[in-house]
Amino acid sequence: MVEAAREAAGRVAAVKVSVDRVAVGEAAAISPALAQAATASAQAAGTKSRMWPGSAVWTALALNVEPGWSKNRTMKIILTAASPNIDSNVDVRFGRGAYFVVVDPGTLEWQAHANPAIGASGGAGSQAAQFAANQQASSIISGDFGPNAFNALQTADIAMYLYGDCHTVREAIERFKAGLLMQIGAPTAPGHHGQGA
Repeated sequence: MVEAAREAAGRVAAVKVSVDRVAVGEAAAISPALAQAATASAQAAGTKSRMWPGSAVWTALALNVEPGWSKNRTMKIILTAASPNIDSNVDVRFGRGAYFVVVDPGTLEWQAHANPAIGASGGAGSQAAQFAANQQASSIISGDFGPNAFNALQTADIAMYLYGDCHTVREAIERFKAGLLMQIGAPTAPGHHGQGA
């Protein structure tokens, strides 16, 4: 199954599929849940949004996730940070946060990455979500999630949590491990055209 999914993803990537039905079918070979969630999200929106199956963002999310990732990934969380270290102050912006700190909460091993979407003219939230999917994160902790970011992360099966009154990344990790952070089930901020949260 994994090998078939890899081949399906390769075929779609090679021809840069943009047709809705084909994209959904090929994505289903990678993850049926991914295809179903994206389709439901688009139908709920009622319009062809950035997350419509076959759109550039949706196809990228579907294809750039390692087949079988949701079952095989280790616990990895991503936190938005003001500086590139685990003792940094938090950055409450998801799409335009300065850094992403990728942490294994069990071992506290971490890596910091500059946010590749920080200078994007638009769709920063969706691009940041793509980064999280590529990192195979299981959870994101930040201060706000706009509609584009929320839909992209939900489609990629990445849980979203709010910092609340946490001041540092390390403090947020400890509260996450203790189950004290609030998980969200809807966007926490309105969309901002050209400034995807």
